[in-house]
Amino acid sequence: MTEIPLGENILYINRKRSVDGMVIALEHAYFIHTDVSESYDFHNSIAKYLFDHIKLHLYKINHTITKRKPSEEECILLEISNDIDIIELERWSYMEEAEGVYFYVKLIILTDIYSYSF
Repeated sequence: MTEIPLGENILYINRKRSVDGMVIALEHAYFIHTDVSESYDFHNSIAKYLFDHIKLHLYKINHTITKRKPSEEECILLEISNDIDIIELERWSYMEEAEGVYFYVKLIILTDIYSYSF
């Protein structure tokens, strides 16, 4: 649950993260729609956009990490079988410039991601 207040205009970004052509994570990012630049390439860092482009100031982050089995859709997108565990990381970011949650992200990550070299 995003915890972003009902009625807020939000921007939703859904991305697949990959290394060397292999999908290693799914990202679902939601943030309060402010002055979104048409020219920003959201293949790049969303945090960089929020902190460097919009110039927001972070004051608190809450996050949870859960190990679980993937859904059928996640299996297809990650190209894995349903007997492989995944990690779900949820992060709620609070900014000085806004009441309540400003940015929410859910990352679905392969459990063996840390065995890869970057």
